[in-house]
Formats: sequence, C-alpha cells, structure tokens
Amino acid sequence: MNIHYDESRCGSGKTLNALQDMAARPGRYIYAVDRRDQIADRIAALGGFARAANTTPIIMRIASEDGGKFCENVARRIEALPDYYANQEHVIAIITHEGMKSADHSGFAGWEIIIDEDPGFLELVSWNVPAGKVLLESYYELEPAANGVSAIKSKRNTVTAGDIQADDLCKGLLKLHRRVQSGSAYCTLTSWDDLSDSKTPKFAWWSMWDPRKLASYDRASILANNFSKKLSFEVIARKFATEVKLVQLPGPPLQPYVTRDVRIEYFSSTHAASRTVWQNNGDGRNVLNLIEKYVDGNAKDDHLWCANLYKDAFDSRGDKVTPKVAGTNIFRSITDCTVIYSAKASSCEVKMLKAIFGRAVGRQHILTDRETEDLIQIVMRTSLREPDDDRPVTLRVYDHFQAQALENYLVGAGYGFNVTLAHVDVGADAIKVRSVGRPKSDGPRTTSTDRMRKKRAKDKAAAPAKTKPKTRAKAA
Repeated sequence: MNIHYDESRCGSGKTLNALQDMAARPGRYIYAVDRRDQIADRIAALGGFARAANTTPIIMRIASEDGGKFCENVARRIEALPDYYANQEHVIAIITHEGMKSADHSGFAGWEIIIDEDPGFLELVSWNVPAGKVLLESYYELEPAANGVSAIKSKRNTVTAGDIQADDLCKGLLKLHRRVQSGSAYCTLTSWDDLSDSKTPKFAWWSMWDPRKLASYDRASILANNFSKKLSFEVIARKFATEVKLVQLPGPPLQPYVTRDVRIEYFSSTHAASRTVWQNNGDGRNVLNLIEKYVDGNAKDDHLWCANLYKDAFDSRGDKVTPKVAGTNIFRSITDCTVIYSAKASSCEVKMLKAIFGRAVGRQHILTDRETEDLIQIVMRTSLREPDDDRPVTLRVYDHFQAQALENYLVGAGYGFNVTLAHVDVGADAIKVRSVGRPKSDGPRTTSTDRMRKKRAKDKAAAPAKTKPKTRAKAA
C-alpha cells in the first residue's frame, strides 16, 4: 500500500487545497484533524467551497461533544459509515486523530482518508506507579513479543474503556486501555513483578499505531510540515517498509512572500532550555523572573506567548496559547511572540526508542519531532503566515539552540525573510547547570578490562612489601 504525504512549509495552503478538493470532487472522504476545536471551522470552510463549486456533499462531524471525552460509541459510528452511506456519491466525515486510531478501518474500500497534521503513530508514555502495580496486573497481562519487548493485553472479562472513563480512581488508565484494545501497546517488562525492583517504580510503555490499518482506503494522505523528520515517518519507514511505501506529494505551488525583518532574541547561550533548570535551580527561577520583566518591558500589547512551566513561573500580557496550536489562524495579525518552552526526551523515552529502533532513532529525533516542531508551529501562527505582511516580527525563545533551529527553518523553507539572532543578557549564562553522567575524557577510551588491569597494578603497588621468613642455620 502507499501512504502519500505533503510536508510543505507552514502557510503553504496544504489544508486549504485539501478542503477545496474534497468539496469540489465527489467522493467519500474521511478527514482526520488533530483537535475537536478545529472541526467547526473546517465544516464552515467546506460549506463555502461546496457552494462555490456548486456541489452538495453530506458533511458531518463524528467526535465527542466539546468539553466531553472520547467514548467507544465514536469508534462504532466511524465504522458504520461505509454501510450507512454506501449509496451516496459525495460524503465528507470529519473525525479526530484519536477517533481514527480507535476505529476499525477494514470496511472503507472506495473511500479516501486525509490526515491533517502529524497523527502521532508513536506515543511514548512513562508513569510513576509506586502503588499502581496491583491495578495494572489486575487488568492487563504481558505477552512476550520479540527482542525483550512485551505486548500489553487485556485480561478476559475485564472492564471496558467506558467503565474506566466513568471511574474517578481508574480514569488515568484510559489512554493505555484504548491502546491495549487496539492492539498497539508495548513495554519492556517481562513481568509486573519487575515494577517491584525499584524504590520509585516507573512504568514506561509505548503505542505504535499500525499504518497498514489504512490499507482498505483507495488513497491515504498525510498533510504535515516537516513530516519526514517526525517519529511517525520513522515508524513507517523503519517498521513497515516492506508493506507500506511513502510517496511524497509535490504540494501546492509556493506563494511568494514579501521581504520582512525577523529578529529572534534568546537569553541563554551556554545551556539549553530545561524544566529541571527552571524548577530545581534557584538561579533558574530567578532568571525566569528577569525574562518575564524583560518581555513585559519590550513586548507589544498584541503579543502571543507560550510557556510550559510550573504554575505562576512565567506570565505575560497578550494571548497565551498551548504548545499544540497547529492549524490555528486567529493570530495572523500579531508580530510579537515569546516562547519559553522545553520538551526534551526523558531517559525513559530514550530507552524505549532503543527498544523499538535500536540505535537508529534517538534523543535528537524526539527533540526535532517535539520541541523544535512545536516552536515552529507556535511562531508560525503569527503574521509570518501572511505573504503580503511586511511588518517586522520579533520572536523570543530561551536558548541559542532554539533560536538557531527557528532560523534554519525560516531560511531553509524559502520564505525570503531577513533573519537575525540577538542575545539578550539577563543573567541566564551565569546559571551553573549540573552535567549528567560521567564526564567525557580527552584521552583514549578504555575498556572494563583495561580499568581492571590498572586497578590491580595500583593495588599491588600500594600493598606492603612481603618479607622472607628467617631460616635457622643448620647444625654442624
């Protein structure tokens, strides 16, 4: 099977072109979006394009109610579409990524699926479970898979996702239970007793959604900026390469952008953004206060900002957004944006990637997939999306590495912006960040055998010299 993907730059019109095509070209479509709050706008846009094309498609929403939670009924409604609309020539059903992952797609021959934004085929999760072992082993069992990996399976006569959702005590298991039900949950435990081996047990598990579940569709497409740098791409390319072929689409013609000045300010040139530094380091907390004062004194009133910090650690005026804002267009007039944000890979996540991919995929992939992509999506909600807006734009991030990543994207994507980086000294460079792990050596790498031989020689040199016992002279 083929999965087509369009990874054109932000603001290129990927979504707009897809909506226009679905509205104008009769067919049966599943259109999957990232968030429920996007559905109403997409329905309105489809209606306008349909009127312009003089078509009358059936357009519907299949998702839980806004403010509600996903339920099993959503998956069943999605699965019922092929039978219910078998005699209709033009149908567009808008669902969420979560709905897509929960449904059975085996009956969708004759349909086309368009997935807007990265669907997150790989999810990495870690939980602290000092009291959770009993709950986990009550509901789930571990089935050996391969290479030390276990599939997480439901025990017979266990609860449903609806039961868990309604239970205040167990609702934290809901995501895991959905993935277990879809057959896509894995871990590196061989027994639940493994959780008892640590004073602070951590349950690390992942879900890898199988893209082959889309094989029944006549055509499957993904629209996502930089998709070839995402973990979802790695899943398809490395785990399903023999059965799934990735086909890149040319994308919409690039619209020329007027030249404008983009100034990217950053506060640290010596260390990377880290919630550990901000939360556990007194100097880090003080620097956040100084950054906040700087932003308050320099940002415009019409200001977009985002911070994933502990409560009350950073505040600003203007419009605050969450990191996941892909597809939002309501901030296109803003020319001032601050993002104090970190989404690095945890040690648990790195270990899970090693179990999944070996050494082929690691920490840097998570940084690119998560932190860098989120930064790009946030700043590209501003007037940078507008091809004809020549007003200068100011962006602020925490560290030089983030500033360089944004510069590389804006220049590499061919927008034609004049990008400059500027270090703002608020004292961040004076923070002493504790290095993690064994310090690197400038000398040749030694093996454990070399170290043991050296230790033995040192011990031998330090031992007191042995004296020979005195012998009596023989009698004449």
